[in-house]
Amino acid sequence: MRISWFRPDPPAGDVLLDAMGSLVAALAARHDIRVVTRASAYDEVWRWHRELTDLAIYEVTDTPGDAYLWPYMVRFPGLALVLGRHPGSAHSADLVRRSRGEDADAERAFVREAPGGALAIPLHSSRAVAVLAGSALATSEPPDHGQLLGFEPAMARPTVSRIGRSGPLRIGMHRADARARAVVDRAVGRARETGARLECVASDSAADVLGNADVVLSLQWPPQGGCDGIRLAAAALGIPAVVLESPDTSTLPCFDPQTWQPRDRGPGAPAPVAVSLDPRDEEHSLMLALRRLAENADLLGALGAAAEARWQHLHEPAAAAAACAPLLAIAQAAPPPSAPATWPAHFRADGSGTARRILGEFGLQVDVLR
Repeated sequence: MRISWFRPDPPAGDVLLDAMGSLVAALAARHDIRVVTRASAYDEVWRWHRELTDLAIYEVTDTPGDAYLWPYMVRFPGLALVLGRHPGSAHSADLVRRSRGEDADAERAFVREAPGGALAIPLHSSRAVAVLAGSALATSEPPDHGQLLGFEPAMARPTVSRIGRSGPLRIGMHRADARARAVVDRAVGRARETGARLECVASDSAADVLGNADVVLSLQWPPQGGCDGIRLAAAALGIPAVVLESPDTSTLPCFDPQTWQPRDRGPGAPAPVAVSLDPRDEEHSLMLALRRLAENADLLGALGAAAEARWQHLHEPAAAAAACAPLLAIAQAAPPPSAPATWPAHFRADGSGTARRILGEFGLQVDVLR
């Protein structure tokens, strides 16, 4: 299949944690994939009209980097892979910055009224829409639009040199914000008062964190959706994680640090791969988790082994690509959507308005698109 894959530009975050990049690379072994960025997107117009692509894929991340791809997604229907929790908000903000407030208002009004909520525009402009499996959006089945598809991100095993544990429990934090740093500092202080031996490894470099940490923390609040790159990369290396309880982690097998019982129980329940903190008791629960992990090497090792096994099953690039393959086939076979009557007017524009106006000044009525 010939695929034009629209990626946010510039890429967000550390390249070592680029889960979607790992998925693109794995699928490229089976398909002819052209990665599209803001700089090269213009070429897709003539490629589309000359039928040089079989499917367009759009990474909708709800970041400023994906604002450029929305006009292409609406004009050239394909497969929308939604990673952000509020798709379209960054695009609307970009319209406002470019003095197109009326268009931004029209999009917001459509989202408020149309079925599908935050997913309304991707659903009405795409052949198929897929969201991260287990995310909050995965549980919001839009009415009258068929089944919302799910997919798992890939994560290549990071090529970093690991330093084995030989002392205090090393706690890894990657680009932690001020709120999370303050919570961690207080929790670590309280755990040390009970005799726990702890050391913090905080860095903007994913390689530094993954090379030195025995456990990684993923404590972003409020939850933003999207791929938790540091947790997936850590799992690939057999490093367990501590996460916050949220809709985006609700399907992750976890321990409760208050009881040290698995959240999922019963026959066939998956082994916990992380420790989950209740945001209402974050600091105290984190203190309990760090103290227990520092004292119990067997528990730490079991969590890491389970995390790596889950990565191997779901997120190892070849496995994730195989699971994603049916989505591509579904999107390619699906008919293009029909625009509803309430579709924003600027979505219907074919982009030739300025050219037609200039030609009209010379008394010309040539259709420049034919």
